[in-house]
Amino acid sequence: MKVVCEARVVCARKESLPVSKDCSKQTADSNVGSIIGPWVACFYSLSEVFPYQVSSTNAAHAYNGLVFQGCDPLMLKLLSKLPLPVLYLFSGVLYCLLYYVVRYRRKVVAAHLQQAFPDKSAAERKLIAKKFYRGFSDVTVEALYSGHMSREEVSERVQFKNIELLESLLDQGSSFILLGGHCCNWEWLLLSLGAKLPIPVNAVYKPLHNKNVDRFMYETRSRFNVEPIPHQEFMNEVVKRKRSQRVYGILADQRPRNKGRAHVTQFLNRETRCFIGPEKIAQFVKIPVVFMKMTRLSRGRYQLAFELLAEPPYKKERDSYPVTERYIRKLEEQIMETPEDWLWSNRRWK
Repeated sequence: MKVVCEARVVCARKESLPVSKDCSKQTADSNVGSIIGPWVACFYSLSEVFPYQVSSTNAAHAYNGLVFQGCDPLMLKLLSKLPLPVLYLFSGVLYCLLYYVVRYRRKVVAAHLQQAFPDKSAAERKLIAKKFYRGFSDVTVEALYSGHMSREEVSERVQFKNIELLESLLDQGSSFILLGGHCCNWEWLLLSLGAKLPIPVNAVYKPLHNKNVDRFMYETRSRFNVEPIPHQEFMNEVVKRKRSQRVYGILADQRPRNKGRAHVTQFLNRETRCFIGPEKIAQFVKIPVVFMKMTRLSRGRYQLAFELLAEPPYKKERDSYPVTERYIRKLEEQIMETPEDWLWSNRRWK
């Protein structure tokens, strides 16, 4: 019961909700907490395979630690063995809890949608928001299901379009960067790359504060040919492995730190600071950059398409980042096509 009380306090601070003074009488909350625990634990861990996340801020980690410090990896593994149709039943419950009960970042999502789509009506933006929460609830249970998916099932559920581009780069013996955004199911995106590509896939990984959930997610993400690299060590590893052929998977659509150099451009109707790290890595290692676009075909089925953004030789100009700008334009185009599939709950412009 104490954990549930602490969760209500943290949620209240995040969403300006009233806090009950007598948690000991909230038996309903206790039941909700016992049901939602493992699902929201996965929810918070989903977006930490890459470092460009506000989900990994101290506040989110504190919430994660308070509520889910007792999560058992064995329980998560058992849940991952449930059939996907059964897990989708839990997804419906999770959607109701996140949208109607917890109201997880509802104000953040609404503000982002209003800024990005000023010409849409309030009803249209609300519909996009609801679709986003439904989709993200599906992604949460799909991430759990990842724990025991076979290579064949991953390849079946994530279809590759124009993979000839990647095959051509592989035939040339070239490493390359795959640059994408937090659209659809980025957990399956990572697994599908490892399942289909014959060379190692290196993904930036930020360890979770919750050690139990971190162990489960790390083991899940490390399957097939994927090697998550802690974000503090990533650049050192790039230098060490410069001469070996590999793929670097990066989702660079989140907010960079306030300090440091960044590319400033218009993104979703507002001035936005963007990461330049992927472009710098491409220049340093002299490798191509490929945009990867994930779209939802149906529930539990996706398509991953590839488009060449840039290739060496690169012309270095001070305070000019053309590769980053092309990436942002492609990502914005993708978001405009299916806005409900992007991670609107992230505090991108905090």
